[in-house]
Amino acid sequence: MNTYLPMQEIKDLLWGTPMPIAVVLNSEMVMIHIKGSCSLIVTDVELLQEKLPDTEMLASHVRSTLVLAATDAIADMSKKVTSVEQLVKLQPEFSMLLKIKSTDGLGGFGLKIGELDIHSIRQA
Repeated sequence: MNTYLPMQEIKDLLWGTPMPIAVVLNSEMVMIHIKGSCSLIVTDVELLQEKLPDTEMLASHVRSTLVLAATDAIADMSKKVTSVEQLVKLQPEFSMLLKIKSTDGLGGFGLKIGELDIHSIRQA
């Protein structure tokens, strides 16, 4: 078990949907893949080490939090986004909403998103 966790920032953490996620766009179920990277800011080292003592657990938790947040963000944008192409065009807004949506899921572990980049959004 690797218990080393940095004290301030974790950079270049890759995340993505390991399997396509189902979202509703224009009243239709669409399967999409999203990939990106992020940096995490450690806000409470002791809490982080207590809740996620292993770096593999950390990566898994961040990935699942971001995937859930992405699904929620797309649902929130569903009135103005009717296709995957529109979601790609609104990527800056989607990224900002994704960052906001992930706050609760990470805050309870002593983390917050620093930078968040989406590398690709594509229909499966």
